[in-house]
Amino acid sequence: MAHARRIAVVKRHLGTGEETSALFDGSVTIITGAGRGIGREAAMMFAQNGARLVLNDLDRSVCDAVCDEVRSLGAEAVGVHGDLTKPGVIQRLVDTAIKEFSAIDILVNNAGYTWDGVIHKTSEQQWQAMLEIHCTVPFKLIQAAGEHMRAMAKAEIKETGKARPRVVLNISSTTGVHGNSGQANYATAKSGIIGLTKTVAKEWGKFNIRCNA
Repeated sequence: MAHARRIAVVKRHLGTGEETSALFDGSVTIITGAGRGIGREAAMMFAQNGARLVLNDLDRSVCDAVCDEVRSLGAEAVGVHGDLTKPGVIQRLVDTAIKEFSAIDILVNNAGYTWDGVIHKTSEQQWQAMLEIHCTVPFKLIQAAGEHMRAMAKAEIKETGKARPRVVLNISSTTGVHGNSGQANYATAKSGIIGLTKTVAKEWGKFNIRCNA
Protein backbone atom coordinates (compact mmCIF):
# COMPACT_ATOMS: atom_id res chain seq x y z
CA MET A 1 0.00 0.00 0.00
CA ALA A 2 2.84 2.38 0.85
CA HIS A 3 4.43 1.65 -2.52
CA ALA A 4 1.15 2.49 -4.28
CA ARG A 5 0.99 5.85 -2.50
CA ARG A 6 4.57 6.63 -3.46
CA ILE A 7 3.92 5.75 -7.11
CA ALA A 8 0.88 8.05 -7.07
CA VAL A 9 3.17 10.85 -5.91
CA VAL A 10 5.63 10.02 -8.69
CA LYS A 11 2.83 10.33 -11.24
CA ARG A 12 1.80 13.73 -9.87
CA HIS A 13 5.35 15.02 -10.09
CA LEU A 14 5.65 13.89 -13.69
CA GLY A 15 2.40 15.52 -14.81
CA THR A 16 -1.06 14.39 -15.85
CA GLY A 17 -3.05 13.43 -18.91
CA GLU A 18 -1.53 14.22 -22.29
CA GLU A 19 1.51 15.78 -20.65
CA THR A 20 2.37 12.53 -18.91
CA SER A 21 1.80 10.40 -22.01
CA ALA A 22 4.01 12.67 -24.10
CA LEU A 23 6.73 12.69 -21.46
CA PHE A 24 6.75 8.92 -21.02
CA ASP A 25 6.37 7.84 -24.65
CA GLY A 26 9.83 6.87 -25.86
CA SER A 27 11.54 8.63 -22.96
CA VAL A 28 14.88 7.24 -21.85
CA THR A 29 14.47 6.71 -18.12
CA ILE A 30 17.09 5.68 -15.57
CA ILE A 31 15.74 4.14 -12.37
CA THR A 32 18.03 3.14 -9.52
CA GLY A 33 17.09 0.53 -6.95
CA ALA A 34 14.69 -0.89 -9.53
CA GLY A 35 14.72 -4.48 -8.34
CA ARG A 36 12.13 -4.23 -5.58
CA GLY A 37 9.51 -2.05 -3.95
CA ILE A 38 9.04 1.49 -5.23
CA GLY A 39 11.75 1.12 -7.87
CA ARG A 40 10.18 -1.96 -9.40
CA GLU A 41 6.69 -0.45 -9.35
CA ALA A 42 8.03 2.70 -11.00
CA ALA A 43 9.70 0.59 -13.70
CA MET A 44 6.40 -1.16 -14.45
CA MET A 45 4.53 2.15 -14.59
CA PHE A 46 7.04 3.70 -16.98
CA ALA A 47 7.09 0.57 -19.14
CA GLN A 48 3.30 0.53 -19.44
CA ASN A 49 3.47 4.11 -20.70
CA GLY A 50 6.07 3.49 -23.40
CA ALA A 51 9.32 4.52 -21.75
CA ARG A 52 12.68 2.99 -22.62
CA LEU A 53 14.33 1.93 -19.39
CA VAL A 54 17.84 1.70 -17.98
CA LEU A 55 17.47 -0.14 -14.68
CA ASN A 56 19.95 -0.48 -11.83
CA ASP A 57 19.97 -2.75 -8.83
CA LEU A 58 22.64 -4.10 -6.53
CA ASP A 59 21.55 -7.68 -7.22
CA ARG A 60 22.21 -8.89 -10.78
CA SER A 61 19.53 -11.60 -10.76
CA VAL A 62 16.86 -9.24 -9.45
CA CYS A 63 17.85 -6.54 -11.95
CA ASP A 64 17.68 -9.04 -14.82
CA ALA A 65 14.28 -10.30 -13.64
CA VAL A 66 12.76 -6.81 -13.64
CA CYS A 67 14.20 -6.15 -17.10
CA ASP A 68 12.50 -9.33 -18.30
CA GLU A 69 9.20 -8.19 -16.78
CA VAL A 70 9.51 -4.84 -18.50
CA ARG A 71 10.23 -6.48 -21.85
CA SER A 72 7.19 -8.72 -21.41
CA LEU A 73 5.13 -5.51 -21.39
CA GLY A 74 6.57 -4.58 -24.78
CA ALA A 75 9.01 -1.96 -23.52
CA GLU A 76 12.75 -1.74 -24.11
CA ALA A 77 14.99 -2.26 -21.09
CA VAL A 78 18.64 -2.72 -20.26
CA GLY A 79 20.01 -3.60 -16.84
CA VAL A 80 23.13 -2.25 -15.15
CA HIS A 81 23.67 -4.06 -11.87
CA GLY A 82 26.12 -2.83 -9.27
CA ASP A 83 26.67 -0.90 -6.05
CA LEU A 84 26.28 2.79 -6.85
CA THR A 85 28.59 3.74 -3.98
CA LYS A 86 31.49 1.95 -5.70
CA PRO A 87 33.79 3.76 -8.17
CA GLY A 88 32.73 3.62 -11.80
CA VAL A 89 29.22 2.22 -11.38
CA ILE A 90 27.41 5.55 -11.73
CA GLN A 91 29.34 6.44 -14.87
CA ARG A 92 28.70 2.97 -16.30
CA LEU A 93 24.97 3.45 -15.74
CA VAL A 94 24.95 6.81 -17.53
CA ASP A 95 27.23 5.60 -20.32
CA THR A 96 24.92 2.63 -20.92
CA ALA A 97 21.91 4.92 -21.33
CA ILE A 98 23.76 7.01 -23.90
CA LYS A 99 25.22 3.99 -25.72
CA GLU A 100 21.90 2.13 -25.93
CA PHE A 101 19.44 4.99 -26.42
CA SER A 102 21.49 8.15 -27.16
CA ALA A 103 19.63 10.23 -24.57
CA ILE A 104 18.55 10.64 -20.96
CA ASP A 105 15.13 12.19 -20.39
CA ILE A 106 14.15 11.10 -16.88
CA LEU A 107 16.27 10.18 -13.87
CA VAL A 108 14.68 8.50 -10.85
CA ASN A 109 17.01 8.40 -7.84
CA ASN A 110 15.40 5.66 -5.77
CA ALA A 111 18.21 3.40 -4.51
CA GLY A 112 18.48 3.26 -0.75
CA TYR A 113 18.01 1.38 2.49
CA THR A 114 17.85 2.03 6.23
CA TRP A 115 20.32 1.20 9.00
CA ASP A 116 18.57 2.21 12.18
CA GLY A 117 19.83 2.94 15.67
CA VAL A 118 19.11 5.40 18.46
CA ILE A 119 21.40 8.38 18.13
CA HIS A 120 23.67 7.65 21.12
CA LYS A 121 24.38 4.18 19.69
CA THR A 122 24.64 5.09 16.00
CA SER A 123 28.12 4.35 14.68
CA GLU A 124 30.03 6.57 12.29
CA GLN A 125 29.75 3.76 9.74
CA GLN A 126 25.95 3.81 10.03
CA TRP A 127 25.94 7.59 9.69
CA GLN A 128 28.20 7.73 6.66
CA ALA A 129 26.43 4.86 4.90
CA MET A 130 23.10 6.70 4.92
CA LEU A 131 24.62 9.96 3.70
CA GLU A 132 26.46 8.10 0.94
CA ILE A 133 23.51 6.22 -0.55
CA HIS A 134 20.80 8.82 0.02
CA CYS A 135 22.72 12.06 -0.70
CA THR A 136 26.09 11.49 -2.34
CA VAL A 137 24.91 8.90 -4.86
CA PRO A 138 22.00 11.07 -6.12
CA PHE A 139 24.34 14.09 -6.25
CA LYS A 140 26.88 12.22 -8.37
CA LEU A 141 24.23 10.69 -10.61
CA ILE A 142 22.53 14.05 -11.17
CA GLN A 143 25.90 15.49 -12.16
CA ALA A 144 26.72 12.62 -14.54
CA ALA A 145 23.28 12.37 -16.17
CA GLY A 146 22.77 16.11 -16.09
CA GLU A 147 25.76 16.67 -18.33
CA HIS A 148 23.83 14.99 -21.14
CA MET A 149 20.39 16.32 -20.19
CA ARG A 150 21.59 19.92 -20.14
CA ALA A 151 23.59 19.58 -23.36
CA MET A 152 20.55 18.22 -25.20
CA ALA A 153 18.33 20.94 -23.75
CA LYS A 154 20.76 23.68 -24.78
CA ALA A 155 20.90 22.33 -28.33
CA GLU A 156 17.10 22.27 -28.55
CA ILE A 157 16.82 25.82 -27.21
CA LYS A 158 19.35 27.00 -29.77
CA GLU A 159 17.52 25.25 -32.60
CA THR A 160 13.86 25.81 -31.72
CA GLY A 161 13.83 28.27 -28.83
CA LYS A 162 12.49 25.68 -26.37
CA ALA A 163 13.75 22.48 -24.77
CA ARG A 164 11.67 19.33 -24.42
CA PRO A 165 10.63 18.59 -20.83
CA ARG A 166 12.99 16.45 -18.78
CA VAL A 167 12.75 15.35 -15.16
CA VAL A 168 14.94 14.46 -12.21
CA LEU A 169 12.94 12.68 -9.51
CA ASN A 170 14.51 12.05 -6.11
CA ILE A 171 12.67 9.64 -3.83
CA SER A 172 12.62 11.20 -0.37
CA SER A 173 10.68 10.42 2.81
CA THR A 174 8.49 12.16 5.36
CA THR A 175 11.19 11.14 7.83
CA GLY A 176 13.36 13.81 6.23
CA VAL A 177 10.74 16.41 7.12
CA HIS A 178 9.45 15.22 10.50
CA GLY A 179 12.25 12.99 11.81
CA ASN A 180 11.75 9.54 13.32
CA SER A 181 13.01 7.86 16.46
CA GLY A 182 15.92 5.56 15.71
CA GLN A 183 16.61 7.11 12.31
CA ALA A 184 18.82 10.15 12.88
CA ASN A 185 21.10 9.10 10.03
CA TYR A 186 18.28 8.36 7.60
CA ALA A 187 16.33 11.50 8.53
CA THR A 188 19.38 13.69 8.00
CA ALA A 189 20.10 12.11 4.63
CA LYS A 190 16.52 12.43 3.42
CA SER A 191 16.37 16.03 4.59
CA GLY A 192 19.51 16.65 2.56
CA ILE A 193 18.01 15.25 -0.63
CA ILE A 194 15.12 17.69 -0.29
CA GLY A 195 17.57 20.60 -0.20
CA LEU A 196 19.48 19.20 -3.18
CA THR A 197 16.23 18.81 -5.11
CA LYS A 198 15.17 22.42 -4.53
CA THR A 199 18.58 23.68 -5.61
CA VAL A 200 18.66 21.64 -8.83
CA ALA A 201 15.13 22.84 -9.63
CA LYS A 202 16.26 26.46 -9.36
CA GLU A 203 19.41 25.93 -11.42
CA TRP A 204 17.97 23.79 -14.21
CA GLY A 205 14.46 25.16 -14.61
CA LYS A 206 15.69 27.37 -17.46
CA PHE A 207 16.53 24.18 -19.39
CA ASN A 208 12.98 22.83 -18.86
CA ILE A 209 14.40 20.21 -16.49
CA ARG A 210 12.14 19.76 -13.49
CA CYS A 211 13.50 18.38 -10.24
CA ASN A 212 11.07 17.04 -7.64
CA ALA A 213 11.19 14.89 -4.52
